Amino acid sequence: MQMSGVFKTFPPAELLQWAHNDRLTGTLVLRRSTREKRILLRDGKVVGCLSNEPFDFYGQYLLAVGYLAEQDLLRALSACEESSNGLRLGQALVQLDILDQETVIRTLREQTEQAILDVFVWPRGVFFLLEDEPEQFPLEMPPLDPISLVFEGVRQIDEIARIRARLPHDGVVLRTGVAWPGGQLPQLAKRIVGVFEPKLKLHKLHEAAGGGYCQFLHATDRLLQDHVFEIDQLGEPTTDTITLSLLDIMMDRVQNERQARIGAAVEMPIAILGQLYPLWLGSRDDAPATDTSQAVQDLAQSIDGKTKLDTLLSTNAKTRDKQLEWLWLLIGARRLALLPAAADPQLVAELVRSLPG
Repeated sequence: MQMSGVFKTFPPAELLQWAHNDRLTGTLVLRRSTREKRILLRDGKVVGCLSNEPFDFYGQYLLAVGYLAEQDLLRALSACEESSNGLRLGQALVQLDILDQETVIRTLREQTEQAILDVFVWPRGVFFLLEDEPEQFPLEMPPLDPISLVFEGVRQIDEIARIRARLPHDGVVLRTGVAWPGGQLPQLAKRIVGVFEPKLKLHKLHEAAGGGYCQFLHATDRLLQDHVFEIDQLGEPTTDTITLSLLDIMMDRVQNERQARIGAAVEMPIAILGQLYPLWLGSRDDAPATDTSQAVQDLAQSIDGKTKLDTLLSTNAKTRDKQLEWLWLLIGARRLALLPAAADPQLVAELVRSLPG
């Protein structure tokens, strides 16, 4: 089964319900700008979540919520690095008697849940499904029920909307308030106060503190209401464009398909993709009507296999994003291809159709 799309059409709640209802096994890849989360599914249940953001890492979560001191995390990470058999952080923590196995499994579950709930407040994003069997980890948490995550995710959307009335975006700069540094603070709030520096924008403060994004916003908002923090500058919203991630996804899909066929991924810089040549595989008239806007229609008519992608796309950022979303969906449906050089469209289309799968 091939499935890909944008959050506007399939928001995270519907994706998790789909995973549950169809008892999916595989990896649900979610992307927004340079951020990526991979939700690992087995028989419709969530068995893990991988992220490319350091603040989402398991060790950072343990620091943020107070389960570990930094020296203990460094000791465990050193053991992992020195290991010859791929020792994982959770195993190292147990072997070094820093945490017991029950605590490791429970915190893995907490960290996975928080990493997934953060996706519910992404303003936009794209997704695709990789139908691979998730890796079996030495210490596995009990699976998470997607439907329970959906209910909690919807609740988080409402909570974050209320917080945004006071902290409107991640470019806000805080300063110490009249109650600084606070009294008996919860662990995450204590961590935030401990890493705070003047002039840090909100998103940089989160990176320093670590842990789930929604958790961080809740704790910071509480510190604001308790006058431990005050607003110093509203600043400007942080930039977050989807264009790069859509190009990245296109390359990721190519690499995954190539890896399945020849057993090795081939790396290519994202910037090169703009120099590729889009080509219809078959008639453009048979393409699904995923977007009927004039900008997308103009792009569809311009694709000839002889013109670079960068030349075809609009110079307006919003229009370009819409065109790229449409382009990605057509590539995912194997109605379009990206070529490294201009070629005879009929010859290339016949060659592609002759390939297996």
